[in-house]
Amino acid sequence: MDNTILLIDGSSFIFRAFYAVKNLTAPSGIPTNATYGIINMLKQMEKKYTTAHWVCVFDAKGKTFRDDIYPEYKATRRETPPELVLQIPYIHDIIDKLGIPVIVEEGVEADDVIATIAKKYAREGHDILIATGDKDFAQVVDDKITLVNTMTGEILDIAGVEAKFGVRPDQIIDYLSLIGDTVDNVPGVHKCGPKTAQKWLNEFGSIDALIANKDKLTGAVGDNFRSAIDWLPTAKRLITIDDQVNVKHVDINSLINLTRKEPRHHELVPIFRELNFRTWLKESEFALNNNPQSGTIANEANEDLLTKQEFKAKPLHVVNKPDDISKLIQKIINSNKLTSYSLITSDYTDILSPLMAMVITDDDNIYLIELATEHNQNNELFLSETTDLSSLVIAYFQANCPKICINLKNNLKTLSKYLDVINGIEGDIALASYIRESQQNQSLTAILERYGQTQGSIDGFETVCGKGAKRLLWHELDSTQKNHLAKSLNEELLSAYSAIIKEMDSKELNLYQNIELPLSIVLDKIEKAGMKIDLTAFQLLKGELQQKIRLLEEAVFQEAGCVFNLNSPKQLQDILFNQLKLPTDGIKSNTTGYSTDEESLSILADQGIGIANLILEFRTLSKLLNTYVDKLPLAADNQERLHTTLEQTVVASGRLSSKDPNLQNIPVRTEYGQKIRKCFIAEAGHQLVCADYSQIELRILAHISDDANLIDAFNKRYDIHLATASQIFHKPQAEVTRDERSYAKSINFGLIYGKSVFGLAKELKIERSAAKLYIDNYFAKYPQVKDFMDRIKKDAHRDGYVSTIYGRKIYLANINSSNKILSQAEERLALNAPMQGSAADIIKIAMLNVDKWLRDNQLQSKMIMQVHDELILQVPNNEVSLILENLANLMIEGIKLNVPLEVDVKAAGNWSAAH
Repeated sequence: MDNTILLIDGSSFIFRAFYAVKNLTAPSGIPTNATYGIINMLKQMEKKYTTAHWVCVFDAKGKTFRDDIYPEYKATRRETPPELVLQIPYIHDIIDKLGIPVIVEEGVEADDVIATIAKKYAREGHDILIATGDKDFAQVVDDKITLVNTMTGEILDIAGVEAKFGVRPDQIIDYLSLIGDTVDNVPGVHKCGPKTAQKWLNEFGSIDALIANKDKLTGAVGDNFRSAIDWLPTAKRLITIDDQVNVKHVDINSLINLTRKEPRHHELVPIFRELNFRTWLKESEFALNNNPQSGTIANEANEDLLTKQEFKAKPLHVVNKPDDISKLIQKIINSNKLTSYSLITSDYTDILSPLMAMVITDDDNIYLIELATEHNQNNELFLSETTDLSSLVIAYFQANCPKICINLKNNLKTLSKYLDVINGIEGDIALASYIRESQQNQSLTAILERYGQTQGSIDGFETVCGKGAKRLLWHELDSTQKNHLAKSLNEELLSAYSAIIKEMDSKELNLYQNIELPLSIVLDKIEKAGMKIDLTAFQLLKGELQQKIRLLEEAVFQEAGCVFNLNSPKQLQDILFNQLKLPTDGIKSNTTGYSTDEESLSILADQGIGIANLILEFRTLSKLLNTYVDKLPLAADNQERLHTTLEQTVVASGRLSSKDPNLQNIPVRTEYGQKIRKCFIAEAGHQLVCADYSQIELRILAHISDDANLIDAFNKRYDIHLATASQIFHKPQAEVTRDERSYAKSINFGLIYGKSVFGLAKELKIERSAAKLYIDNYFAKYPQVKDFMDRIKKDAHRDGYVSTIYGRKIYLANINSSNKILSQAEERLALNAPMQGSAADIIKIAMLNVDKWLRDNQLQSKMIMQVHDELILQVPNNEVSLILENLANLMIEGIKLNVPLEVDVKAAGNWSAAH
């Protein structure tokens, strides 16, 4: 390909990259999505196109001659998003430092520069390849110039242009002039579409010929053509790419200036480090270590540097004979070297399906250990009817040799029929990645793509086995597929884990090693224990709710004067706003009329409109019935226990989430929420003990802000809402009314969730001026809280993240977005995340304390659930007093704040009564 010149339409690449890659930022908060996307495109092209001659051309700022011809040219284009503007200097700089010539020519468009170079060197006998997604370039295609769309793989030579557009390349200018270019705001002939333009040009050949035969054009579009004749010469000038522009930025007459040079790795290293582009940073660092002058570009084999020089592919060994498995396991145990392992179940979506195989990887080898065959897939640890392999494999998990795993908690479930504990666990790559980048996808394939030594996508189970009902089970794969999966998912696991650990600072390392990793074992115990429910009580509650919902329906129909489908937004919209003609002030509108969402109904309810209140209550109770009362009994096991899954790597703030079923969102303060909680009961001879931190996020706010007045209020054990009311209403606590305390409570909690004056006024149903006065008074009494809030927002914009007391980083991908709604939402998150995240860290420490104390004292009590700031224990009657006496202290042990933590502890026979 040495005779080929590759011309890259950089401006086209930038916009495609910007919109293709989402929510990517550097540690500093600078957006990096377009930068990453375009460099990645170039890296992939580097593997395919080996020509020495590359040029990347970008549009310059400012007007061109086309703006002088037609001031409305490109007028409909949106302004370049600020997040992209920030990245353009980085993009130009990195591409230049990669050794690719960059041209940005003022006064002309990138298209003109590319066409000028293309035509010049095509005349001199070179083959030209233009990488672009812009259809306008079809006009320059000839026997030496070809277009390639690197996103779709589409190649347009002369035949390709004719097949795509229905006209020859030399007719493209006329074709585009006829149909117009909406992207560049160049009008064409009104109602002349591609088919009409193709027909005319195929029949007459050109616009000039069409003008000469204008009276032969029939219909309205013919009339439109005749009306546009005076405009068409201008349209053609705007659409015609100028292939004779004067390029001053680079001397294009010298081919050496259009030739790739060695990457300047010593200049790339600090940029890649700043932008957190790890794989490319490793490439450049490796190149510098081997060639301090600059490094080398990809060789003729088109492999990445690390792929061909540093990364050594590990051989895969399939082990499926009992003696061989036994020898391998003993060899690994005796070596005491670090290994990683992964478990393969029959159905990759079900960790409780039969265990079919496992993969163990060390520094040099990958071992695929087959534990079941397609002939005996239901006996997961048997190769034959007589040979039991379980003890051979389980010996590995029982030994103390150091191991890296993938989701320890899931492993414990898969292996639960063989053992309760896995020894020698040194790390969990999913947890490590979560601590380092909690906002990212923590699937193994995603982690390996981010941290692996080789660049490119990883083939995981979804890729090989498929998804949904048609997915393949392990025994349905052929040996090639099995081997490919084992190698793809395990070859780089150890090196990726090492890379993650190296990136952690001391606080992150402590969070990971001393909190999250041991917590996995505690969460496994909680999930296995489950929560007992009273099926009879649920059935009675179901009948009560159904009756209540029916009565509400009847009341709504009575108010409406007709029967309709209350669950149909369209019918409800018609009833409320067309038939009943309810007021629409403040009600959002949509494509079909006025909204009937909760916010809209609440506005109507606040005006005393009874039907709105009835509908809101109907919806609330229907949701409780459908989400909990109907579903939870169906999820219970044969001992009437619910076993939720507590997800450890999902919520960016560090909180645990609950699923299958979700037990964390059952309402606390509503009548029927409490009735549902009443159906969660203690086992016979036991009680439930609930321990709940009191106002923990406000206490953390006092600690982080270091506000003297707020700290003083907590240290003196004041009722904090009463104390706040006293401060902002300027009266002694004894004189504060119930409403004033309620207002103060809303302010206390509202401000830590970033509530605005408008939001507070809306919540309290007061004038904005009054809400502003309350907030101003609040900050006057707690000035350091205001300083903290101002500081945290500033830091969030600067760093792109906020931190908890324990050093957990909570990233805010949209904090610097040009979309104010997104940016303001991130600011509100930034205000609350340090408190919510710190509270999550604290209760995790408490769970570890409680678990250790229960084990040390050999008690029968068990933790059975964690809900935000609350722990729930199942306690035998003879241990209740001991638990009540010690639980609060265990939950504050080792937690050092400037204010005291308080824990409310209570025992009862059901979850509701234990509050």
